[in-house]
Amino acid sequence: MTSRLKKLLLCSVCLLSPMTQALTLNARLTGEGLVWQNGMRIGGYLTSTNWQILGGLTPTTEWAPGTFMAAPLTEMTLSNGTDSVTVPVEVSGMQYGLGAAADKFPDQVSAPGGMPCTDFQMQPATASVIGSGCAAGNTYKSSTLYTPFQFARPLVTFDDATLISAFRAASIPEGTYNGTIATSPFYMYRSQGGAWTYRQFGPVPLSVQIRYVPAFLTNVQILGNGLMTPTYDSINYSVSGETAFKVRASGFFTSGVKLTFEDRTYELKHSDLESRIAYDVTCPACSDTSIVKDGALQLTSGETTVPGSGSFVAFDLLVHFDASDSEVETGRYTDSMVVYFEESL
Repeated sequence: MTSRLKKLLLCSVCLLSPMTQALTLNARLTGEGLVWQNGMRIGGYLTSTNWQILGGLTPTTEWAPGTFMAAPLTEMTLSNGTDSVTVPVEVSGMQYGLGAAADKFPDQVSAPGGMPCTDFQMQPATASVIGSGCAAGNTYKSSTLYTPFQFARPLVTFDDATLISAFRAASIPEGTYNGTIATSPFYMYRSQGGAWTYRQFGPVPLSVQIRYVPAFLTNVQILGNGLMTPTYDSINYSVSGETAFKVRASGFFTSGVKLTFEDRTYELKHSDLESRIAYDVTCPACSDTSIVKDGALQLTSGETTVPGSGSFVAFDLLVHFDASDSEVETGRYTDSMVVYFEESL
């Protein structure tokens, strides 16, 4: 019986525990495109679509929404646990949600305080105040004591272009970067003794999470038919041929394009006989210009890069063979070459 009572007691505690939602601004930064995924704009300011749920506020008959006693920090550090970047941010003000108190404070009158914000908007259900160390110039007034509001959330300003530049300048890898802005807002209210005073509440933290993809590859276009028409040198008794592939990689690049080649012997094979001709592959724009020499791969780990930045990277892959005429049999020679393309990070 005792065991069952304990289980029922624990269950009742679970049901009575308040549920809160973390205030998190999620964004995705891909190349130079920044998208705030769960943010909303209020008068040009950015905030979370969720609210911080508050409780335990002193009932009053009159109150005015405020901002912050001290100016919040003007920058925040975002980290993935190993790498970090510091970005500018302005905590511009606060928005309040009255909740059930909206019907209890039907009137608005001029505030008796001496530090009014120059920018504030007060609606029946929500109020927004902008500035530091100030409160709205109006108050919500009621004929009965009641909790002034139930929800709050910071209003912030990010300069998207500056934020993007900070990520690029930091040269950090792809990942999810997190940071938090801590705010301790205040509001003015009339105490039950009639005095006009203030109260700090919170903290009301705002977390920022940015999924960062510094570079991406969307498409690779290759032009070239791959045909090598043989040229005969009757003086040196040799034959040669060459062809070129023009490559254009599209997407967004910060450090160019990485090329990966298979580690194998590169040879042209006769369609009917066992005759083979080794060939060369060069890439004038690559960091390693000699890719294949006399059929042998020259790259460490099979990789090289084409430097470049922006929305596309263009370069040439040149294929060439040079053999003595005694090595070449009449007929058709072919080979296929596999190259893997990806953004260089």
